[in-house]
Amino acid sequence: MLLNAHSQRLATRNNSAVALLTRAPTVSRVPRCRVQQPAQRVQAVKKVPSTEAAILLESGLRYLDVRTPEEYADGHAVGAINIPFMVKSAEGQLVPNPDFLQQVQAAFPDRAEEIIVGCRSGNRSARAAGLLEQEQYSSLVDDAGGWLGWVEARLPTTK
Repeated sequence: MLLNAHSQRLATRNNSAVALLTRAPTVSRVPRCRVQQPAQRVQAVKKVPSTEAAILLESGLRYLDVRTPEEYADGHAVGAINIPFMVKSAEGQLVPNPDFLQQVQAAFPDRAEEIIVGCRSGNRSARAAGLLEQEQYSSLVDDAGGWLGWVEARLPTTK
């Protein structure tokens, strides 16, 4: 390897300088750091229209109707199980059912079971499904259309 005049003078003064000037540059290999992505939380609640909920019910899923007993008695999806999320107080106001979780756990002990949750219009079922998700129910389907969507689609009902 040819050295320029300046490099040659350094070489005569200090042998270590020659080594520094003539050595091929080294590239230090820094191990690649893998950036860990935060664990993605599996969405336990899937919102579907009433028509899709009916197909799932027909395929063997169970339907949890969270309306009041009075609403349920007026008509419901065939085979639905009624556990009200809200109940009427003595004054006629809807208040949270204090026994809701206990009743659901008795009727649906397998928290991995796929369950359709429905109400009148989709509001209570979304809230109930959110609560069940917090209680580790991992495969919930929210009938987003609720009873109104069910009736509008002319799906099978019973009283």
